Amino acid sequence: MMKSKDIIKKILRTRLFVWLLTLILRVIFFIWWRSMRVIDHDSPVLPEGGAIYLGWHENISILTLLMYEEVKRRGLPERGCELYGLSSAHPDSKLIVGIYRRYGYNAVYGSSRRGGSTAVLELINLVKKGNSAMVTPDGPKGPRREVKEGGIYIAMKAGAPLVPIGMAVAKKRVFDKTWDKMCLPRMVWRNHVHVVWGKPIMANETITPQNRAAILQKLSKQAQQELDRCTAIAEAYLQAENSDAADDTGKTA
Repeated sequence: MMKSKDIIKKILRTRLFVWLLTLILRVIFFIWWRSMRVIDHDSPVLPEGGAIYLGWHENISILTLLMYEEVKRRGLPERGCELYGLSSAHPDSKLIVGIYRRYGYNAVYGSSRRGGSTAVLELINLVKKGNSAMVTPDGPKGPRREVKEGGIYIAMKAGAPLVPIGMAVAKKRVFDKTWDKMCLPRMVWRNHVHVVWGKPIMANETITPQNRAAILQKLSKQAQQELDRCTAIAEAYLQAENSDAADDTGKTA
């Protein structure tokens, strides 16, 4: 006889329940996203074709939405190109992907344990065809804010530029117990999100089996430096904004 806990779990995994939950969460996400005010700094001019967007895992809740806005700005959907990312095949991950699909995000399923190599190859081929990808180079398990070579490898093999992105959120909840200190912007009107775009990074040398490892290491180092720089600048913009707000409050008091 099934336990009540197992029955509840089975109900939660039914297609109808997942569909209803996805629909409800899409509405909440729409209101949440529209409540933010994104302030872009140094948005790059990129050539036609795919790009690999890099951002820290802690900002993944808004990174996908931001990247789709960027893909639309570049006019890629009109050319039949879309935004992709790697995701695990876990039911919870599929639920999240279902929510983000409303905003143009498509998942290639695979993990370090299951189907990882196949998923990476699929993503490389998609980027070669002009699609773009979003990668959190310190994910999925950290260390926090430390670039790993997976996303860099995809860009190198696809011949696509790496675009580092740093961001800072004005009003947020930080989950200190998570490995990445997950940042979740609060649903308040005009919640400022400062986004600093880094300089696009691309391998200029001809890649051969002999120099591949050295180029991968070089690109990873450049990505780390740019992500650190962009994040620091975004946080400085937010700090300056908070200081100005405090000064204005002091003057009116």
